Amino acid sequence: MHCAICHGMDTKGNGPYLSSLKVTPPDLTLIAKDNAGAFPADHIIDVIDGRAQVTSHGSRDMPIWGDRYAIGAAEHFAGSPYDQEAYIRGRVLILVDYPRRIQQK
Repeated sequence: MHCAICHGMDTKGNGPYLSSLKVTPPDLTLIAKDNAGAFPADHIIDVIDGRAQVTSHGSRDMPIWGDRYAIGAAEHFAGSPYDQEAYIRGRVLILVDYPRRIQQK
């Protein structure tokens, strides 16, 4: 739901917020094709999580989902013992699985 706003329902970078963005979102079906046929899962995890900023990559236009999931985790599990980092990692891994499955051959 959140990704489609920018990436579009077809994940090709044509979401309804496109005209409001400074940078066109990438076509998520071409990630492996643009990386010599390999899906760079670790890199995509870092991009989605976003909390570890790589200064050589320049400014960040995409939301930092790791922070947003941390806030949601605190509200959702208030008063219960849990590993917040494991919760965030799980949410991010679920997100990474979808573009991994829709790669063009």
